[in-house]
Amino acid sequence: MHPSPPPLPRPPRAIGRSLAPALLLVTACGTDADPTPAPAAPAAATSLLLVTIDTLRADRMGAYGNPRDTTPVFDALAEQGALFEWVYAQRGSTWPSLMSIASSQHPVTHGVRHNGQELSGDPPTLAHVLSDSGYRCGAVLTNASELGWQGFDDLVPVLQEPRDVLATDRAISWLDEHGDEPFFLWVHYVAPHDPFQPSDDHRGYLDPTYEGPVDGSVASNTRLLFGQGSVPTADRDQLLALYDGELSWSDAQLGRLLDRLEGSGQLDSTLVAVSSDHGEELLDRQRYPFHNASTYESTLRIPLAMRLPGTVPQGARYPQLAASLDIAPTLLALLGLDAPDSFQGRSLEPLMRGEIWQEHPVFSEIEDKILSVRTPRWRLVHNPSEHHPSLVPGNHIQQAGLVIDERHNALEIEAVELYSLPQDPLEQRNLAASDPATVASLEQLIGAFADLYGWRLGNAVPPQPLDPELRARLEAMGYVLP
Repeated sequence: MHPSPPPLPRPPRAIGRSLAPALLLVTACGTDADPTPAPAAPAAATSLLLVTIDTLRADRMGAYGNPRDTTPVFDALAEQGALFEWVYAQRGSTWPSLMSIASSQHPVTHGVRHNGQELSGDPPTLAHVLSDSGYRCGAVLTNASELGWQGFDDLVPVLQEPRDVLATDRAISWLDEHGDEPFFLWVHYVAPHDPFQPSDDHRGYLDPTYEGPVDGSVASNTRLLFGQGSVPTADRDQLLALYDGELSWSDAQLGRLLDRLEGSGQLDSTLVAVSSDHGEELLDRQRYPFHNASTYESTLRIPLAMRLPGTVPQGARYPQLAASLDIAPTLLALLGLDAPDSFQGRSLEPLMRGEIWQEHPVFSEIEDKILSVRTPRWRLVHNPSEHHPSLVPGNHIQQAGLVIDERHNALEIEAVELYSLPQDPLEQRNLAASDPATVASLEQLIGAFADLYGWRLGNAVPPQPLDPELRARLEAMGYVLP
């Protein structure tokens, strides 16, 4: 984790020109670029493969420190290319986060604030730019396929189980049909999303002597959430082993995709990027195993690796703070294309050329209720209405055979929370009362962001009526819907 940095100079376009005065008050900094030299003769990519893996928590992956060999394919990809160590989502929820990746816009701007909410406009996205540039654009999606994606020639929803295996089959078929032309293929996997029940060949992390109640099912996870006292160590270990098995399952599907590109001789001419929509709490606070109610490190930190021999430096690790908003402009820059003016992120490509790249604070929201800001040292959670997000939908509680008072089906988030990440990486000690000066400076940054992007407490668009079948499916996945 970074040490406390000096003040940030004039901010980049991604934060907005009018945010400059507030940024001068905040301890977010620029750091020198990774010393890995940039390649001497960049090679042009002819195609792009973007893989996002639902609910993929960075620190459960080998490349980010998990001693288990959960993600060998991802780890090898990162070793052959670049790994970005501190990247953050703009919402701990799939539909808003995927649209933020695609459009390089905050949820308050693109308007998808929660799961199940369709896109009402047509903001420029990565697919739009690439389609206009002559790429064949396809998406194979195991989640959020109903959002209203534009810019794709082919959109293939995969909703049957085993979804990740079938999604890989569909993606390979798409490559067989369109892989000989410049392409952009986006594949979204979902295995790490609850329930945590990996296939038999990915259950090797489980303790064969465990005889407790945790089996990764919806009912089991919900009973674990609403249990009393601290979680027994054996139960926690079992949950993590099940989750790690799901990571391993998705990683194996990523391997199948890369093998297909390598077998056709296209891997080294295809820019490959792998990331996630958000992470997972996994019991870090209030016994909560999921993500949708969270605005903390466990849920907001996401992995990001890119590979393109001759363009992306091999074996580079970048410790600079970044956002999921930065993914699309980075990919376009690596492909030699300009990002639309509507993009709010900025390219990480200068880092790969050895240039100094100024870090900027990263903002995340829970709709129109909670804003958080992450700087290299701090996270401030701004919750002026003391909103307590619901943890799980009623059907989860019913499946678990429980009767829960509504007041207990909520994540307790205080009006102001301040965490020092170097000393407290799991954000367990709220320093807001003991460090009012830091709170004040970060609150000014929150206010400047709200003014610039039009974020207003209680200003959400009324929820759209949902198709009953879609509502049932989303609630079965644990999403609390308006």
